[in-house]
Amino acid sequence: MLILHGWTLSGHDSWLPVAEQLSTNGISSTLIDLPGFGKSPAPTDIWGAQDYATHVAEWIRDTNKSFDAIVGHSFGGAVASQIASSYPSMVKKLVLVAPAIVREPASVRTSRLSNPFFSPLKTVYRVVFGSRDYNQSKGIMKDIMKRVIHEDLSSSLQNISSNTLLIWGTEDTYTPYKYAQLVSEGINGSELKTYQGINHGIHLHANNKLVDDITTFIATT
Repeated sequence: MLILHGWTLSGHDSWLPVAEQLSTNGISSTLIDLPGFGKSPAPTDIWGAQDYATHVAEWIRDTNKSFDAIVGHSFGGAVASQIASSYPSMVKKLVLVAPAIVREPASVRTSRLSNPFFSPLKTVYRVVFGSRDYNQSKGIMKDIMKRVIHEDLSSSLQNISSNTLLIWGTEDTYTPYKYAQLVSEGINGSELKTYQGINHGIHLHANNKLVDDITTFIATT
């Protein structure tokens, strides 16, 4: 399987323990650094999720690789969803782990953030999108982040025909759990696994359960 990491400067590193556990279950994994992360050079233009999807699809074709499944976490889940939507023949099975697919309309965000009653949301918005991830990003990656956090990809879900497993933690504040059912309903025939009490870092805090669920999904679908 191909594993696409989320928005983290270290790239695929945090997924190595999951890949190692999967290998003990007989599942080999390929991990790559998306452009601008880890050791991969940043794009020269301000890319969105679809641009990243096109890049990965071209890499798959150019290297003559094929995968039984693509796993995507957070931003990597957004990219994986666009690969499945635009290049269906490349994706037999799809595992989306807390994917960054649904975004509230700008008008809703603006209304909430300007309302004193929702001041805690304003703090959350700064922490998630305006502090650590944004400040650690460099150069054009700041502009790419500003673009992707406004991209709502939910309209493309109906184009996904791959067997799909969704995995989501109830305590996720980056890609809130309230979007899990919407994404599940948007992908025909998808299965949703809910991780009670787990936040956005599912691969860090529930890696054993994650590996078990992925292994079962690969073996039975």
